[in-house]
Amino acid sequence: MIPSIMYPPVLVGIAVMAWCLRRVKLPGALQVYEWVGRYGASAEDLKSLRKRLEALRIPFSAELVTAGKRSAMLLIFFAGAVLLTGGQKGGALFLLALPMAAKAPEMFLSFLEKRRKEAIQAAFPLMVEQVKIYARAVGYYDAFKVVARSWKGVLGRELALLSAEMELVGLIEAVDNFARRCNVAEMKDFARIIAVEQSTGADISEILTNYSKVSRQRKASKIKRWIKIQPVLMSLLPGVLIVIFIMMFIIPMVGSIINQLNTIK
Repeated sequence: MIPSIMYPPVLVGIAVMAWCLRRVKLPGALQVYEWVGRYGASAEDLKSLRKRLEALRIPFSAELVTAGKRSAMLLIFFAGAVLLTGGQKGGALFLLALPMAAKAPEMFLSFLEKRRKEAIQAAFPLMVEQVKIYARAVGYYDAFKVVARSWKGVLGRELALLSAEMELVGLIEAVDNFARRCNVAEMKDFARIIAVEQSTGADISEILTNYSKVSRQRKASKIKRWIKIQPVLMSLLPGVLIVIFIMMFIIPMVGSIINQLNTIK
């Protein structure tokens, strides 16, 4: 029981605490999580990761992704440690999975970046042809405006940004930023060609036609190489499956038989 003489100080203390909680803004869960991701990470690494996430349109900050990676690794580590402490050998698998867990986010981002680049490269020749055709009638500035409205997907989003940037920084700088965001060699060369046309007024329609043909030839060569590799991969697949079958079923079965024979002896 609290003595009656202590009631006023206690009530005053509760009132002061309530006032402080209302006036002082405490950090939210996401802010704390971002701080965990920021702690120990270099500014350059976070900046590089932030650019990659923005290019892939992933709606998470670099700090949140870093914190999520660390949390997953800690969870796997503690799960393995608890299992090993309890005498279960399966906990060693969790510890062995730690290096893979550390590389998994990077592998996933690399996979998304590769797929994004392939989508841009696949659409690049047709985009160049469209820009060249429309530019003959309305010029390259308006040609990009028209082409931006006709594309969807990855390239469509980048072209929409290009169309908006042209009104702010001009055609040359906007196309250069467009090529930098796409991060594809063909786009960087395309930006240089457009810059030459805008600076000198030279006719680049023939250059764009040849460049589009070269891009299509590269794509065709890549498809042909994949077709040639496919038979080799298909011939190796049965051998890989046999090895997996032996490791999963035959070896444990032989080990069990040997253990039973030793028990009989």
